[in-house]
Amino acid sequence: MGASWKYLPDKVRDTLTDRVTSISPLGSRPLSMTLIGLTKLGAVWTSLPQNFRQALEDSIPSPDQSSEQIVANIIHSLGTMGVSYRYDLSDDSKDRMIRSFVHVAPAFTDQGLSNAFYGFAKMGYLFENWPAELLVAFESTYFSDSPCSVSRMKDQSVANTVWSLGQCGARWIQGPESSKADDSHRYVLTTQRCAVLSRAIECNVYQMTEQGLSNTLLGLAKVQYCSFIYRFQLLIAQP
Repeated sequence: MGASWKYLPDKVRDTLTDRVTSISPLGSRPLSMTLIGLTKLGAVWTSLPQNFRQALEDSIPSPDQSSEQIVANIIHSLGTMGVSYRYDLSDDSKDRMIRSFVHVAPAFTDQGLSNAFYGFAKMGYLFENWPAELLVAFESTYFSDSPCSVSRMKDQSVANTVWSLGQCGARWIQGPESSKADDSHRYVLTTQRCAVLSRAIECNVYQMTEQGLSNTLLGLAKVQYCSFIYRFQLLIAQP
C-alpha cells in the first residue's frame, strides 16, 4: 500500500518537481529509477507539470549512455504512465529512444525486450510508423536464435509480446510473406513467424496467469487471425 502521486501533498509534489527540473538532465540510471518510481506512484504523464515532463524528456539517454535494462525500464515506464508517442514526445526524444533501443537490442533479456515492446504498444506506437532500423532490430531479437527470442521466452513475456503485436498493428497471414501494397503499412507475421509464436504459447500457456491468458487472447483478437485463436481456445480448454 504505497503512496499515490495524485494524493501527495501539493508541497511535496512541488518540491520534487523543482528538484528534478533543477538538476535536469538526469543520468540514465537516475532517470530510469525516477520513472519507475512515478509509475509505482500511479502518476499519469499528462497530469505532471509541463516543466517536470520536459525535464524527464530531456533526460532520455543517447545510445552511448544506455544499457538494455535502462532502455527497457524507460520505455515501459513511459508507456505505463500514458505517454502518447505521437503527441507527447519531441522528435529529438523519439530519435534518442529509437537509437538507444537499436543499440542495446542484442543485449536484451527476454523480459527486458517484452517490457520495451509493451511500452511502445502502450504509447500507441504503431508498426506503420516504425523506421526500418527499428524493425530490423525487432526482428533480429524476436525471430532469431538470440537469447531473448520469442522461442525462449517465459509465460509473462510471451503474453506481453502477443498483446503488443496486436496493439501495434501486426497482421497474421497464411502463406508466404505478402509484398502487396496494402500490407506495406503493417507488420506482417508470416506462417513461419506464426509458427514460432504458436509454439511459444503452447509451451507457456499452462503457466500463464489469468491476466496473461487474457492479454494473449486480446492480442490474437486484435490481429484478427481467427483460425489461430480457435486453435488457442481449444488448447486452453484441454483438461
